[in-house]
Amino acid sequence: LGILAALAFCWSWVLRRKVRAQTGDLRLALEQVQASESLAQHFAAFDSETGLAKPHYFSTLVDQALAELSRTSGQKRKEMMLIQLADLDDVVGAFGKTYSEEWMRQFADHLRALSGGLCAYFGRGVFALFSGEEVLSLPLSPGKQKSNEQPYAHLVGGSAFFPEDGTTSSELIAKAEIALSVCLSTGKQWVIYESTMEPDPINAAIVSAFRQDPVEGLYSVFQPQIDLRSQKIVAAEALVRWNHPDLGFISPDKFIPLIEKAGLVYKV
Repeated sequence: LGILAALAFCWSWVLRRKVRAQTGDLRLALEQVQASESLAQHFAAFDSETGLAKPHYFSTLVDQALAELSRTSGQKRKEMMLIQLADLDDVVGAFGKTYSEEWMRQFADHLRALSGGLCAYFGRGVFALFSGEEVLSLPLSPGKQKSNEQPYAHLVGGSAFFPEDGTTSSELIAKAEIALSVCLSTGKQWVIYESTMEPDPINAAIVSAFRQDPVEGLYSVFQPQIDLRSQKIVAAEALVRWNHPDLGFISPDKFIPLIEKAGLVYKV
């Protein structure tokens, strides 16, 4: 009986030791899985180059801030800003990729300090910042540069305001994108969104019509070329005209520039 009791004790001790070891292995494996999931979530939410939020996570943070703001009395005016390094390719070409990446990180730190964290990197040199109106245009100060490098930062920006221009992140970002586009096209440094900047819906309808195959309503007219000496027609120039069944007659001065920008001029 004593021997059996000793054997049972030893067996129980061995089992407990194995259980403890297996429990430790399982705990370690679980911690590794949790760490991997946390790392994956981080990379899904934040840009690896700048450390700023990616667009989808930024939108979530902004919507949360707006929801909290709507619950408080006396809504405070907020500004959605999009800031672009307008000549990113020139910066890379002139100073190299290492310089541009370092500049991006420094500028990201600059925005983070201004916004308290509500900022993002949209890619291709475009940053987003959501904050109070008192920081308007301050993001255009790009922060310190290395002493042995020439500072280079052609920054432009577009703004939209809560609540007059939108009450959700998607609305505010869309309006700020329009303002940034106007800023780039007009050569200005900063543009604030106005309703008059909204694209003409006819323009979108024109481009959409030219994406169809065939394009309805296109026809040719011929402009004669006359020999002044003989007063005879010696040639003719073919000109395109467009009378769309829904849009009506549209001048070439209207639709040709639009389809050229859309890469659809080959359909004329």
